[in-house]
Amino acid sequence: MSLLGIALVGLCQACQKRESSGVTIEKSSEESPVRLSLGSMIFPKESNYIVTPLGLKTDRAFEVVRNLKSSREYKRNPFLTTNLIFHNKIIGSSHLLLDRKAIISHFEDLSDPQKDENNEKSKTTATPKEANNSPEKSPQFWLYQIIEKDTNADERLTDRDATLLYLSDRAGKNLQAITPENTQLSNWKLYREDNLLLLEVRQDSNQDREFTETDTKLLYLYDLSTKTLRRITPEKTQLQMWNFDYPQDKLIFVTVRHDSNNDGRFTAKDASLAYLYNLSTQKLHQIVPDNTQLQEWQLDENSQFIFLKIRQDSDNNNEFTDEDESTIVNVKVTDPTVQINVIDKQLQEQIKSLEF
Repeated sequence: MSLLGIALVGLCQACQKRESSGVTIEKSSEESPVRLSLGSMIFPKESNYIVTPLGLKTDRAFEVVRNLKSSREYKRNPFLTTNLIFHNKIIGSSHLLLDRKAIISHFEDLSDPQKDENNEKSKTTATPKEANNSPEKSPQFWLYQIIEKDTNADERLTDRDATLLYLSDRAGKNLQAITPENTQLSNWKLYREDNLLLLEVRQDSNQDREFTETDTKLLYLYDLSTKTLRRITPEKTQLQMWNFDYPQDKLIFVTVRHDSNNDGRFTAKDASLAYLYNLSTQKLHQIVPDNTQLQEWQLDENSQFIFLKIRQDSDNNNEFTDEDESTIVNVKVTDPTVQINVIDKQLQEQIKSLEF
């Protein structure tokens, strides 16, 4: 029997069993197995391999995975990838990427710069410079987002379970998990010329087996050259957002929530701090004072300065409310140590004298 035949039979038989790490298909003895289908073939550039998705596309498959994809999304792309077949065109051999049941919610060849602009991740993938578009200067990896464990114990794999980021070589071998266990990958961005991946990850911080807004979000940086993962967000903080980068300066704007009132939660009454992260030095620089709350930020038209409106804990009660005073700080983007108080003490006193 061919490799494809073995894969289809083996995986379909496995789907009939109830396992915590697999898709549970509830079927009676009279029903036939949900068979796996072949997706459209993919021919990566300058590769000896073709890649063929293996997955589910029937109406019954949609019933199985109805909690994973909305009906609108399924009708637009009625195929759910559960594995990939890598075929070597030169020697004629084939192999599967995975040896277990899983859902591959996204996959792409990182060596192809054109996908930065064309694929569904275009909003979160850095645009490469023309000088670095050649394949030999691009990361030689396949990237996958994989759901493989029933972390919420509902007996099926869904988007409510942990979603890990994996990388393999371009032959679909040496598969390695990058993000931590029991986390859910929310977003990622590739810095192609630096061989870096910026990763936004949510932890099950309250250990309720769910990934919700109440759980902690973190920002990581993965170095594709050294294969090292570095946490960017400080300890005991909750990532709020990350935004914009300067290709010439390699800076990322990051804001986090800090549990300033020590109640074990991240709420609107806690401090909110802003940072600039430098990709070249891999250092995080805080650009607002401790125990303040970021309310608003704006770049000037030349992108040279960041203006930040912050709320101070003026009554020293470890909470931020409308009763606290606000001020504005001007920070130089290329040198965050250069900061100017737009409202200095003298101006603050003048404003107070005009209060009603």
